[in-house]
Amino acid sequence: MGRLSELDAERAVAALLQHARDFHAKGWMWGTAGNLSVKLNDSPLTIAISGSGASKGEMQYADLAVLPAGERAKLKWLGEGARKPSAETIIHQAVYERLPDIGAVYHVHTVASTALSLEAAKLGSLAYIDVKNLEMLKGWDIPWRGGTITAAIPVIPNHERMDVLAQGFAKLIGKGLSAPIIVAAGHGITVWGKTPEETRNRIEIAEFIFHTLWEQAKAKLRAKNFALRGTARKR
Repeated sequence: MGRLSELDAERAVAALLQHARDFHAKGWMWGTAGNLSVKLNDSPLTIAISGSGASKGEMQYADLAVLPAGERAKLKWLGEGARKPSAETIIHQAVYERLPDIGAVYHVHTVASTALSLEAAKLGSLAYIDVKNLEMLKGWDIPWRGGTITAAIPVIPNHERMDVLAQGFAKLIGKGLSAPIIVAAGHGITVWGKTPEETRNRIEIAEFIFHTLWEQAKAKLRAKNFALRGTARKR
């Protein structure tokens, strides 16, 4: 990827700001919750990320933090920043470091994913939401194989220390994932992609999947297209 050109960097940041406003309008980033980032350079790893305490429905250039901090001066069009980096920046950095081809990391809090993750977390320290035969999985570049399409969405315990949570993300990514998503129980979903637009699409697909599964669970249907499993209990 290297360093984005000035024009491409402006476009990536503009997309991030628009997506923040869109997600806020959907109710996924209320109360300043969540954080979005885009990668501006590989070496040194340079990212622009939503700043701490910023309303995602009203974000402007000044509400973005750039890390390393000294890199902001190279982006004259961005102006001065008024926000500290999100406390969860370390999680974004862990994802970028282990997946060098991606260009954006988005973290949001949706009701359906939060509710379902809390149920999954009851099954053990590492749980999975197994999803089967939902056509929308194709939007995560998951193909049909032998008449079926599946994904295992990992759910890890939430933690008050972001460095511990980041280590959990890094460990899972190192093992390999079937989908571009990790869920922290009760804490929302983190999704990544090559571009801000691809990452937005993947977030929307994630919410569709979680909303579908949670509606099934609420209706007490016998859902055959997903299951919850954890490490503390044999399947």
